[in-house]
Amino acid sequence: MRLQSSREGQENYKLLFRFANSFLFSFFKSCMKRTLYLILILTFLLTGCSTVMRPPSAVAFMESYDKNTVTANANISLYGGDLNRGGKTDNDIDDVRHQEWVFDYAASIFKNFSFFSIGGGVQTFTQFLQTGFISPYLGITGWCSLIPSSAGGMIIQQIPIGDNIKIGFTEHFSRNGREEYKIEFGAIPEKMPSPKFYREAGAGFYVSIIKRFALEFRYGRDLDNEQNRFALTVDIFANLNEKNDGNE
Repeated sequence: MRLQSSREGQENYKLLFRFANSFLFSFFKSCMKRTLYLILILTFLLTGCSTVMRPPSAVAFMESYDKNTVTANANISLYGGDLNRGGKTDNDIDDVRHQEWVFDYAASIFKNFSFFSIGGGVQTFTQFLQTGFISPYLGITGWCSLIPSSAGGMIIQQIPIGDNIKIGFTEHFSRNGREEYKIEFGAIPEKMPSPKFYREAGAGFYVSIIKRFALEFRYGRDLDNEQNRFALTVDIFANLNEKNDGNE
């Protein structure tokens, strides 16, 4: 009798654990999707007509491979290397202050059509469009700022490891923009930066986990100024077509 009661208690515990786990996971997915919606709306509302842009997230594009679905991504990037920070040049005409930003935030959304995805997003103050060929193992994508000054292309090789982990390798060539604050002689300093463009070639890699999070690293060589830059990006993303087991 005691043994039977103990088994029934264990079964009840397992059922309770499965229910709690399913409920928490569904609640977490629902919260993530609502957070991404909010980030997308706020980001688009706060953007202007900037043309300053670096290469967008590789994993954001690759995670859009899911037939006829809509996916959203939000990420933040930190930059290092030979950044133009704090230096200035003085002459009789103007004072140029180099204040290249050390971070970007971005949000994007993609619609998939089998082996083709199209979408766009915002990188800090710059709106951009992006499209390309996509498959589980290879992606070829191109992008440009809405005001076409920054643009580029990227090749992405992806290796799935089981159902929950993917690693990828990227190569890119782009025309990037960075920030430069100019002060005309005797005038009030500019509050917004002017774009300064440069050509970049580089490569990187990423790790994507459970189709929800990713970590990216990218190296870029400034071909015009012979400078090296690095970017570390943290991503979150969600399938906007995905149902949450009755919680929405």
